[in-house]
Amino acid sequence: MKEDGYITSDEASQAAMPETVANTQEDVYSGPKGYLLQMVRDELTSSGSFTEDDLDTGGYKIVTTIDKAKQDLMFQVASPSQGGAGVVPDGLQIGSMSVNPKDGSMISLYAGDDYLTKQLNNATQARYEPGSTMKPFALLATVQQGVSLETTFNGNSPQSFTGISSPVQNFGNQSYGYINLSTATAYSVNTVYMALQEKLGAAKVAETAVTAGMDADHVTGDNPFTVLGNDSVHVSEVARAYATIANNGNKPTLHIVSSVTNSENKELYQAPTSTESVFTQNDTSLVEKAMTGTIQYGTATEARSVGKTMAGKSGTANDSTAGSFVGFTPNTVTVFAMWYPDADGNPQEIPSFSGYSGGSDYPIHLFTEYMKQALADTADEAFPTPTDTGKIGGTDGTWGTGSRSSSTQQQTPRQESQDTEQQNSTQQNSGSGSGSGDGSSDSDSNGTTPESGNGTPTDGTSGSNGSGNSGGTDGSTNTDTSGGQ
Repeated sequence: MKEDGYITSDEASQAAMPETVANTQEDVYSGPKGYLLQMVRDELTSSGSFTEDDLDTGGYKIVTTIDKAKQDLMFQVASPSQGGAGVVPDGLQIGSMSVNPKDGSMISLYAGDDYLTKQLNNATQARYEPGSTMKPFALLATVQQGVSLETTFNGNSPQSFTGISSPVQNFGNQSYGYINLSTATAYSVNTVYMALQEKLGAAKVAETAVTAGMDADHVTGDNPFTVLGNDSVHVSEVARAYATIANNGNKPTLHIVSSVTNSENKELYQAPTSTESVFTQNDTSLVEKAMTGTIQYGTATEARSVGKTMAGKSGTANDSTAGSFVGFTPNTVTVFAMWYPDADGNPQEIPSFSGYSGGSDYPIHLFTEYMKQALADTADEAFPTPTDTGKIGGTDGTWGTGSRSSSTQQQTPRQESQDTEQQNSTQQNSGSGSGSGDGSSDSDSNGTTPESGNGTPTDGTSGSNGSGNSGGTDGSTNTDTSGGQ
């Protein structure tokens, strides 16, 4: 400009480039908070009430359902960089979520350490194999058929089932004798639950799970080991399905946004807090009753130290590629899952670490540590008391050992030690998933055990895609020597 005569030499010597204002948007999304912010944006735009531009320029006040103290606690417990530092193997992925089953509000979750480093959300997008946490949906379908929890089944191992090429085993090939459905649930006995699926059909097990809240695209009923949890799912859908059980058969809609108001304090959005009745309270209460045994004397006895009335179910994936635990009170449902993808996103066996197996015991530990503190100041609340109106052996007397009273059958003594659940069988299997892969109460938009046994999947695909799915197998047929409880 000096050369063109617009300014003098003195003005030119004093001139400087203007200071630039740093883009703070990237910093807002750094760390675990970024996952929450993106979940808020996704929920509001998906509702059809807001566009991306609205959220960027509207100056709205957005209040979330997240409890900040419990969110901070969840991060401390779940993050491999925090409580897991020096404990878990490098590359182990963890996803978790705690929800209020009464209205579907998300209380806390762990999706990852840093959104800017990895956008795949471990709580809502990554997928893992749920293992025996699928079994309660088979139990629910069974009680809906009028079968009493006192019906006895052959819990010995191994056993052969129609359409399955190789015998199915319990974890460690352990035999339990003749046991009722409550005991089979507490110890996650594969052979009993495969017998239930043989009566129900895999499609019915899947239908019940989907009705409860699982994604129909993920749990299809095409898998011969549906009841043993060989499909791949999100942590969030497991949380929703279990919330339906905890909420007496009323299915909530999970959500992270509580309300949105504009600069004039006008409310523009309210959370979807209503529920849909999909099962009867008595049927879900029977399932809860059976699931309390998991914590009282079954595969998750560590969780007794929480000191609250709780029900739960542990799960270990095929070949120990994932481990999980879901536990709940009438007011809080919490899911912890872990998986161990390789560099290409394919599922691989979780190695034993720091005294934990690659199964459900570490998720049980995380659940216990979280719930001890999250529920510390809450009163204990009992589940509704159900009436078992079902018939021993079912209405036609063909379930299990038939109409004989369970008191006349051999029962396995209750074990007080916690078992590590694993799947153990030698069948071919289809379908597996894995995923590689955190908060404040308000955000401002303008800154904004004996367990499942099955075989290696044959139809999985490697890598990851835009939906957040990654994992699968190479389609080869292997012998399954792992198992879940």
